[in-house]
Amino acid sequence: MFKAHRPDLALIDSSLMLGAAIATTVAFGRISPAAGILMSPVVPWVGFATALNYWILRNNPHASTMKADPKDGDISLLFKGGNQTSEQGSG
Repeated sequence: MFKAHRPDLALIDSSLMLGAAIATTVAFGRISPAAGILMSPVVPWVGFATALNYWILRNNPHASTMKADPKDGDISLLFKGGNQTSEQGSG
């Protein structure tokens, strides 16, 4: 979802993954405490990824309306519906 410049969809995806990781860890822990312990690092890792994704979405409100210019190797971004360019330091 990040390659598509859709952090909103990526946040939904990572939130679903977080829920699945929590549910899996709890289910595995009920069957085997060792399995629950072994799964437990996944929950904070996916939680961190979800929080980071939220931060990116919150601090880049127009990220979903931008697309990469293939000629520039994803360096400059073009707004859909205009020719405004965001330069990444020109010198």
